[in-house]
Amino acid sequence: MRNRQTAAVLIALCIMCCSCASNFFSRAPYSMQGAVSLESDISCAGITLALYNASGKTIEQFSVVIFLCDYVEDDRNSSNCVTAVFERNIAAGETAEFWLPIDDCIADEFDTNDYSTRDGEHPYQIDFMYIDRIEYDDGSVWEDEFGMYALL
Repeated sequence: MRNRQTAAVLIALCIMCCSCASNFFSRAPYSMQGAVSLESDISCAGITLALYNASGKTIEQFSVVIFLCDYVEDDRNSSNCVTAVFERNIAAGETAEFWLPIDDCIADEFDTNDYSTRDGEHPYQIDFMYIDRIEYDDGSVWEDEFGMYALL
């Protein structure tokens, strides 16, 4: 009898945890894609971002946190943190694209004209990124200071 009660409690806890986790992750008011790229015409390294506003409000400003992996000499030497604030209205249900130059943020030994390391990949790749603050046109603010919605 005791084993059945224990099993029932464990099953109930599993169901609650799974439903809470799915509710937690479904609450992100955005989806985002990003990639490190090199603009050969201006010899500049940067990150291209595409942000989809999944909320029902217009975004006025947001800040993004991006951690870059350093693959110079085929070794993970460091992780560089890049943060940026963008002020741009993004209506509910719309996607906006952004360019974030990172030449000033990455190691000095990186040459933007030579990205032949790691089988043709760029020496810097995005480790993970997330939006830590969104300000809406109605004055409300959404925050994720710990990166719980980070894109891995």
